Amino acid sequence: MNLLPAETITLLEANDWVVESQFPLEIRHKETDSFATKLAAHHVVSVLQAGLALQLNPATAERLSPASSFSLLKTAVAQSEKYCEAVWNMEPTKRESTDAWRTAYTLVFTNCRSDYVSALLEVMGQHLSWYDPDSSYEEDVTSYVRALREKVLALAPFFD
Repeated sequence: MNLLPAETITLLEANDWVVESQFPLEIRHKETDSFATKLAAHHVVSVLQAGLALQLNPATAERLSPASSFSLLKTAVAQSEKYCEAVWNMEPTKRESTDAWRTAYTLVFTNCRSDYVSALLEVMGQHLSWYDPDSSYEEDVTSYVRALREKVLALAPFFD
């Protein structure tokens, strides 16, 4: 018996997530082996349903105006910050006993998200550089998101 609508299963599969259990919802990412269960899994589904993962196509970014690119960049930054907040708001023992930062890493750096962000910046004549410590998922995600936030704040006077 399927508890999830077929469209949701298709959406997950299109983004390399495998449904391991429908109740409670448990999903695993094929590429990174990240695992999400219960609320975290439902959060992944809601992000995908919002269209953020599937519409991130660098080729479409090239057709946007700089102002539209900036608006989409702000949306991408806000969503990435939500991933970080969700992990930071977990109980410390739960955060450490799960692959929470690994899942956040997957959401921030896969599904063409970082390529799309780079394409948006390129439309605006910008690029992004950040310190990539390569020591943990948490440090990689937070340093990238921090650099994105700083770039948006620096560009805001020209586009807002």
